[in-house]
Amino acid sequence: MATIKLMRHAESEAAAQYKDILDSSLSERGKQQASELTGHYDLVICTPLCRTRETVEHSNITYSKLIVLEEAREMKMRTKYNYLKGEHTIPESKEKFVKRMERLEEMLVDLSKSYKEILVVCHAFVIRYLVKRNMEELPTDVADAVRLDKTNHKFCEIVKLELPLSN
Repeated sequence: MATIKLMRHAESEAAAQYKDILDSSLSERGKQQASELTGHYDLVICTPLCRTRETVEHSNITYSKLIVLEEAREMKMRTKYNYLKGEHTIPESKEKFVKRMERLEEMLVDLSKSYKEILVVCHAFVIRYLVKRNMEELPTDVADAVRLDKTNHKFCEIVKLELPLSN
């Protein structure tokens, strides 16, 4: 059975400055956090957002294969923080986010058949949903997200995801 680990990205400029910065890069502290990460994985998955890609790039993690998955992105809310440059900032409903998480789960199950050690470098609410499997733990607006973020996983914290995934 494969080992799947979920890791929140390193600190971004947006988080460090408490600003809503479109597709924010890592802060200097985030680059330092990332540089302390080590380990080898058969597969590393990150999202298209800069802060996850840069976490992998600045780390000392080695891997056999790297893939970028849209499904592992953070929940899209009314902030620029979770959007790519040029992307329309249209918030995602909880229901759409949950459907996306279900697709991600299916992908992880399929990938676990081919890869033994998998690291998913993703975002707080993705980890929160996959670990707790609870829609009530998801934000409904930005204020809610800020409140919930205080109880989220720390930057670069790794959480093991148990397989099989089930509802």
